[in-house]
Amino acid sequence: MSLGTKVTEDIETALKNDGTHAAALIARKYLKDIDSIPLNIAVTGESGSGKSTFVNAFRGIGHEDESAAETGVTETTMETKAYSHPILPNVTVWDLPGIGTTKFPAKKYLQHIGFEKFDFFIIVSSDRFRENDVMLAQAIKKMDKTFYFVRAKIDSNLDSAKKSQKNHDEEKTLQKIKENCIQGLEEQGVTAPQVFLVSSFDLHLYNFPTLQETMERDLPSHKRDTLILALPNISQSIIKKKKEIFCSQISAVSKRLCTYLAENTYIDTSVQKGGISMPGCLEHTGVVTQLIREARENKGNLSVLWLDLENAFSSIPHKLVQFTLTKHHVPSRCRDLIADYYSNFRMKVSSGAITSSWQKVEIGIITGCTISVTLFSLAMNMLTKSAEPECRGPRTNSGQRQPPIRAFMDDLTVMTESVPGCRWILKGLEELVEWARMRFKPAKSRSMVLRKGKVVDKFRFNIADTAIPSISEKPVKSLGKVFDCSLRDTTSIQSTCTELDGWLKSVDKSGLPGKFKAWVYQHGILPRILWPLLVYAVPISTVETLERRIGPFVFKVFITE
Repeated sequence: MSLGTKVTEDIETALKNDGTHAAALIARKYLKDIDSIPLNIAVTGESGSGKSTFVNAFRGIGHEDESAAETGVTETTMETKAYSHPILPNVTVWDLPGIGTTKFPAKKYLQHIGFEKFDFFIIVSSDRFRENDVMLAQAIKKMDKTFYFVRAKIDSNLDSAKKSQKNHDEEKTLQKIKENCIQGLEEQGVTAPQVFLVSSFDLHLYNFPTLQETMERDLPSHKRDTLILALPNISQSIIKKKKEIFCSQISAVSKRLCTYLAENTYIDTSVQKGGISMPGCLEHTGVVTQLIREARENKGNLSVLWLDLENAFSSIPHKLVQFTLTKHHVPSRCRDLIADYYSNFRMKVSSGAITSSWQKVEIGIITGCTISVTLFSLAMNMLTKSAEPECRGPRTNSGQRQPPIRAFMDDLTVMTESVPGCRWILKGLEELVEWARMRFKPAKSRSMVLRKGKVVDKFRFNIADTAIPSISEKPVKSLGKVFDCSLRDTTSIQSTCTELDGWLKSVDKSGLPGKFKAWVYQHGILPRILWPLLVYAVPISTVETLERRIGPFVFKVFITE
């Protein structure tokens, strides 16, 4: 079991037994630990063995990179040099001076380089492993450290073999090289040496995948995840393991981010009802319904817009998400992890015989990812709060001022007492949504204006010169509740009854055993039907009528059984 998997289980246990605060502490500790667990990898070998090239390849960068280890045909490393991983600052690959040089004699080599800090050693050779390599390996073993023999420049050896051998067999050549290395080490007193054949220019070939698995197995459990994340993406196996680690991390990040946003009130829960623990959908619809009912009963004025964003989840820009995270001072580790996740999104398009190359995707978030809901809510919260100052919201009968914009994820509702105020907010939202490179869908949006408690149709609202239909023209269903020009719940109740009849008949005609039908009636259909009625002003007799519709179907099951 990896550390990430164990932490995920610990978080779930804490949530179940001790609450969100305890779970957040575990998540915070894990993220702090994985960001600070040091992994120090020493790469050494004789002059010209290709160790500096291996250092660069291990870090996933080319020799032309500014942070690359210097390479050359002669010894270019004359002192110990540390090279941080380009993404994981807690991972360091050390390019050590060639063993056996005048400045670093083999006998005092480990003392010079400070061997204590290294997790393991990689001894590189481009030919046979020599006396200095063996002396170093034996000294490392005495210090109870792990080491691996890497035979580098295999690609060059194979090229030479192809040119010099008439009937070249690559597998036989590789086997011969490995056997010669093992034999040479055994003759010098190394017991059962492990030798890995590697090409630094093609890490996915030969024995590097086996070396990766061996290093992973030999490391203590708390450092395995760090090693896997540091490895270059050279195989499906590594990518899969990174994905598993990331999934466990992103789950922890999601829980930590929710706690952080809630503790600092960075998401206004009176405006945005999605992504944060709260009454949510029910409260959103309930408040909207209450304000409309009070305006009708008090013969007041109220303007309402139900706005629909086009493909909201698939069109929200990654830069908007990152901008919002930075604006709310989300810790850099969380931001970097999320940015790294989205930086790997790619897509290609096929049309007939033509297929495009892989293109980087800069918009859209995955709806199935645990953190996506929180990120989307945070970004939408910024847009809605930015448009809010355009006008104040209405008051309830109790005198409480309500926000002019309410949102449940991408379902936006604008409510003001005046038509101009509603237009100002709509204009502000349009500009913000356009700035974010998103857009509203006028055809799926709706408008309503109450004057002295009655619906009037003389006022029009436009999105990009396209009129928004009024609820007199097209009723709207928002979060389970239907709004039409009658402003009564009759239409919603009738719609609910029609849905109920359809579901009952479908289950009755199905081939399910009787006891399963009864379970669906009682625990599936009934709660699903009663849920939207919670936000309707309906008498208890109506609810009882719906329950009685289900009764005969349940009795029918018991009779036939």
